Amino acid sequence: MTKPLIVWVLLVLLGTQHFVEGVRLRGRIGGKMMITKSDIMYLRDPLSQLSDGDFGDDLFNSIILQLESTGDMDVAMKMLEQLKADLENQQWQADKEHADFEATTKANLQDFISKAKTAIDRVEEARVSLKQIVPDETATSNQVKTSQDQLTAVEKDIQQVSDSYEEQSTTLRLRIAEEERTIELIDTIIAQLEERIKAQEEAEAADAPADGAPAGDQPPAGDQPPAGDQPPAGAQPPAGDQPPAADPAAQPPAGEQPPANATQPAPTLFADMESRLAEINKLQYFKDLAEIAALNPVMALAELTTALNAKVARRIIQKLREIQDLLRQALEKDKAVKVRSEELYEQTVSRLNQLKTDVSLSLEILQSKLKTLKRQHTEEDLAMASNQKIYDQSTASQKSLEDLLIARQNSFKDARATRAKELEIVEKAIQILRVKESDIKANKN
Repeated sequence: MTKPLIVWVLLVLLGTQHFVEGVRLRGRIGGKMMITKSDIMYLRDPLSQLSDGDFGDDLFNSIILQLESTGDMDVAMKMLEQLKADLENQQWQADKEHADFEATTKANLQDFISKAKTAIDRVEEARVSLKQIVPDETATSNQVKTSQDQLTAVEKDIQQVSDSYEEQSTTLRLRIAEEERTIELIDTIIAQLEERIKAQEEAEAADAPADGAPAGDQPPAGDQPPAGDQPPAGAQPPAGDQPPAADPAAQPPAGEQPPANATQPAPTLFADMESRLAEINKLQYFKDLAEIAALNPVMALAELTTALNAKVARRIIQKLREIQDLLRQALEKDKAVKVRSEELYEQTVSRLNQLKTDVSLSLEILQSKLKTLKRQHTEEDLAMASNQKIYDQSTASQKSLEDLLIARQNSFKDARATRAKELEIVEKAIQILRVKESDIKANKN
């Protein structure tokens, strides 16, 4: 018997004790059968069979106390019937509560199972997505590196082309400037020579005899240098009489050196005139003239015309014009090369810049794709970790709830078994009292 029920029985007994104190000595009150102490002693032996643990002992003591206090068998019977009804009601309440608990627990279990399944499905989905994202991310990262290398190579090519063009353009520009300067210089030389020739011819015309003068009035042949003074044909000036080397200080700067294929009018001119000078036996004069020519070809040619007649000067002019024509041809060719070089440079740089633009655009697209893939990678990692945590928590809660349900079911079974046993004891007590009541009634009659 449970403790609250025992307390309730004791309160009932104490509350009714003063009421039955005076009626114990009377045999019947209101038709109820009263029992004596001998009857109670008669009931002890069969009621002692109820003593089977705490509940049986408490119930036995309560029945005896009730009988001794009231002497009324009906009161004890009603007490037992009320106790039976209370136990049955408690069992019904316990069954209902346990059924509700089981329903709620199973619903919660199902919820945890559903959460765990959803979480593990999402973990698997994230794992599958990562299997696709990671290789794509690696490939895109390699493509980004390749594009960056291509962009660096294109920029290097553009720089190399620009540097090469600048170097070639500078060389070509200097050569064209030198050719133009040389052509202008030859024009100046020719103008000087023509002025000298004109002056010489005018002087010769003034010195010439009048028309009809005898031939004997012509300048005698003796005015020419004696034949014995002329060097033999093909003879070269002695080594000591060679023109001195040009003064390095008088040479143009290194950056302004004429190109290899540019015609050098002054040295060629004077080399061609060496034999002419030899004819007039002026080798020392030639040496001095060569030194002057190294510094100022115009002055040298002007000086030369004083030693040459008009016929030789005209031959020099003709030679200079031939050199000038060659220079003009070279100048036109170099200008054409310069134009072509500029066009080729512009085409090359334009193509490289277009390639650079294409590579830059491709690189930008790849970098954007790589950024997206990295973001997706991070999101899938977080999703997988989050859902794995939900799965672990759900399975742990599921396990805890299952353990709780099993524990509650076992406890409920034990309580139900205990309550069933208590009901069995109460019913047995009621049966005993009914049997003994009949026996007592029969004996009293």
